[in-house]
Amino acid sequence: MDVVVITNGAPNLARLAAILAGVPRGSVAIQIRDKDLDGGPLLELARPIQTIAVPAGAYVWVNCRVALPTPARGTWVPGTGPGPAVADVPR
Repeated sequence: MDVVVITNGAPNLARLAAILAGVPRGSVAIQIRDKDLDGGPLLELARPIQTIAVPAGAYVWVNCRVALPTPARGTWVPGTGPGPAVADVPR
């Protein structure tokens, strides 16, 4: 992976698709973040991004304060959050 695209809220999906189309497969990770959203709303942001990212071989990481049942390939949990033994991180 060479580039991490960090979202702040809902990204422009057409722009994201264009970025992924213009780079080698697997060279980009997308970090989904929105400090104002928790759980369900954050998951709703992840779903359309996932439909673009997976076919392009991009990793999707979700910054969240709770473990989410999402097909994301990673999650970020703050230092004050649950440890890996507690967080339900998809593998």
